[in-house]
Amino acid sequence: MKIKALNITHSHKMKNIIHWVYGLSRNTMCGKINGHNYHKRECIQRKCKECGTKKIKEKMEGLIKKHGDKAITRKRWERTTVNNNGKDIAKQQITTKVGTILECTSELLAEAETISTHLFNASCQLEQFVKLSTAPPPKTVTMVLDFVQNYTCIFQDEIQSAHWHHASATTHPIICCYQCPVCIEAMQESLVFISSDTTHDSHAVHGFVEEAVKHLREKLDVTRIMRFSDGASSQYKSRGPFLDIAMAAYDFRYIDMEHHYFSSRHGKGPSDGESAVIKSQATNSVKAGTAVIQNASDLASFAKKLNKIPEDGQCEH
Repeated sequence: MKIKALNITHSHKMKNIIHWVYGLSRNTMCGKINGHNYHKRECIQRKCKECGTKKIKEKMEGLIKKHGDKAITRKRWERTTVNNNGKDIAKQQITTKVGTILECTSELLAEAETISTHLFNASCQLEQFVKLSTAPPPKTVTMVLDFVQNYTCIFQDEIQSAHWHHASATTHPIICCYQCPVCIEAMQESLVFISSDTTHDSHAVHGFVEEAVKHLREKLDVTRIMRFSDGASSQYKSRGPFLDIAMAAYDFRYIDMEHHYFSSRHGKGPSDGESAVIKSQATNSVKAGTAVIQNASDLASFAKKLNKIPEDGQCEH
């Protein structure tokens, strides 16, 4: 948002001074060596004497000299406390700030110190995940786990009082990548778990994974599971989830399990797409009057009708 504010100030005469967050990171490092996908490690870790956030300051020197004291309005995310039914809840909200271009630039440079490492980690993680999902090792399943927004059970011709009492259903997709048991090529299977329990915690995750393993073992010889998720502490990254991973060999009978965490704040993942298909189809069917979905059980029954099950002996992808 700081980049956007500075670009607006600068663009009345010239093109954007910085091209979004990736351009910001790229402008703080030396150029890539020919044939290399990434910048030098010294540049990424801010150990190079030739580059760093000072390059951004040099790039913006002209703007600062001419308009450094000019006031600009910008948006930023801030952690705030709001009162919800008598209870204080901390949440991130967009706030409006007014300050000089020089102040905005100083804040941007401070935040840019770690952006190169953050984007490098995200890029490397994506590269490794693509390799594992497109060429999975034998007897190995790669899983992507994520809670998505609960489905709200609405009605097409609802009475007024029903509007305030909609039931909700938890949806938790698990995207599984493994070798097809028929042709050994890489394939992807989407398992979407639906529950009336709207508590999104590690116990729910463990239950969903347990059901996923039972399903996969009906057709696969699984000895290793590699899980990927975000870093939500109550669901995947606290002592409860760590214990579940450590006890996987006991709980799932000789399956080695490991868990990897995606870098935070990098948009939508495959789980969001899978759940969106079910929820949009359900909503459209309700509005068309071809389905009535009052609870999680109804949603699960509706989703089962969308399944595509291959015939015996055929490839499953």
